[in-house]
Amino acid sequence: MCSRYHISEKEAKNKLLESKNCICDCLWGYKEDCTYSSLESEDCICDVDNNEDDIMMPRAPVEKSWGDGRWQRMLIGIFSYDSMKEFELRMANRETHLHYFKHIAGVGDDYIAICSLHQFLGDQNLIADKRQCRIIYTFVMGGGPRDDDLTKQNVNGLDLGAINQTVKTRCLWQVPECGGTDIDEWTVDAPQSPSIHLQEEMKTNKDITFLSISENHQLGKSDTWFTYSAMLTKSRPDLDIRFTAKLDSDNFLNYYALQSYMLRHKQRFRDKQYIYGGFVIHKEVCSGRSYGYVCRDPRFIAPNFMAGAFTYLSTPLAQHVYLNGTSLERKKEVWIPLEDMQIGNMVYSDPSITVEIVKHNKLHGSYTLNKHCFSDPSMYRREFAKWREELSF
Repeated sequence: MCSRYHISEKEAKNKLLESKNCICDCLWGYKEDCTYSSLESEDCICDVDNNEDDIMMPRAPVEKSWGDGRWQRMLIGIFSYDSMKEFELRMANRETHLHYFKHIAGVGDDYIAICSLHQFLGDQNLIADKRQCRIIYTFVMGGGPRDDDLTKQNVNGLDLGAINQTVKTRCLWQVPECGGTDIDEWTVDAPQSPSIHLQEEMKTNKDITFLSISENHQLGKSDTWFTYSAMLTKSRPDLDIRFTAKLDSDNFLNYYALQSYMLRHKQRFRDKQYIYGGFVIHKEVCSGRSYGYVCRDPRFIAPNFMAGAFTYLSTPLAQHVYLNGTSLERKKEVWIPLEDMQIGNMVYSDPSITVEIVKHNKLHGSYTLNKHCFSDPSMYRREFAKWREELSF
């Protein structure tokens, strides 16, 4: 049988799926929705209807999918903050897909697919072995003076354009108060005024990066994270990190589908330097009524932006626009206090470069690369259970 959707061996052979190691799965789909049009037999990856926006779940052995080193690493910052609900979401992340790829997917092999940034940086053997740590994650939180008015649950009621900031929320590479070019000044070991549950969490979990800004939503956390990750990847080329990303803590990311896409388009990623990926929202769309005309704001200069649940930049792009490819004056000029649109502004801040868009608006049919769980840890766990069921036969 080819996949759990009852496609016969004869039908599989007719569709060129004869590799003994390849079992192709229609991701959350049905037999009648899928046309197996081609097969990269070496990588065990199938196309759907010749549509590059559709992704097939590779059901090859894990070592062929994750450990071959044929696409470089991705560093993902999982955005979170200090609250009980966010603590529960962080635990849901750790106990579902992060646990799965660390302790289950690689069982019987000598590598792990996902590593925390703390674990990765502290182990030279992991860094040197290109099969290891294809995905590197860290939860990202502000570690500066606490101002709960600026956090995600409260910021929607604020006038972001008029707010009188008394704390540091956006750090730029050239600003001395942010640490300038000294990467050690961009993070702190522990946040100021942490809650009791965060203090306890930090004792047993070494997977949180505390930026040296106040925790905030819409006022520069993303710019600070991408600047920090650009500095890290530029100072440490040996880490072999090709992409840096932002993911919201309440979004379930299909890691298999992500790496499937990376493998299928590895030639495209090799050929292009400045890559911007995610769920694309074009300016003409977000300038309309359904988006509240938000992109009509004259401060928004980009032709598009990525929905903030999950977005990634190639490290050459992040290094160019967040470090010295875009001047400090230009960084200030393109500022808009709307986080997702601000990333778009930064991506397009230098008109002399050509940015390659990678569109992840769907996998197949109505399914997307990531699933929004509306800050609900129980829903997050259910999505993981559903995903595990899809993996089984």
